Amino acid sequence: MMSMEGVTTALVGFIFVCMIWKHLIQNKAQFYAGFAAVLVILLVGCVRQMVGYESTGLLKVLGFIALLAQFAGFVLLVMATGGMSLRQLGGEFGNAIEVIRRGETAKEVIIPLSSQKGAPRRRDDEEEDGGRTVYTIETAPPPPARGASGTNAAAGPAKKDDGAIPLE
Repeated sequence: MMSMEGVTTALVGFIFVCMIWKHLIQNKAQFYAGFAAVLVILLVGCVRQMVGYESTGLLKVLGFIALLAQFAGFVLLVMATGGMSLRQLGGEFGNAIEVIRRGETAKEVIIPLSSQKGAPRRRDDEEEDGGRTVYTIETAPPPPARGASGTNAAAGPAKKDDGAIPLE
């Protein structure tokens, strides 16, 4: 009798669900690798049944192979439906472990040692936008005087702008 046959049953059931609703599969190569792992589980179960209970050493090896195939099949089917690579899945587990360890999702603020240079302190006249000082100009400067060519006061005397388009 194999241990953890319920896991194999769940994997086979999930494969049938994915065959019915094909949109659940994001990565077909991983799905087929998971399917192959389930086939290995079933093949090892058949060999264990044929050998019988006389050879306990071989039964332990076959049981170990079946458990490894269950683990691989489960991970591969999860990755196939999530569309993730093994590196992305490991990163997600690493982030989850870090959040569980800290107890929150925000990174903790680390205070530097006295020998290390820390971030400069904010002065009272600085605003919150990147440590820059923001000055407000209360009066607008007068508009520059326009010359005859319409460019600059240095070009000539200023004309009164009556809104008409010059014909020059």
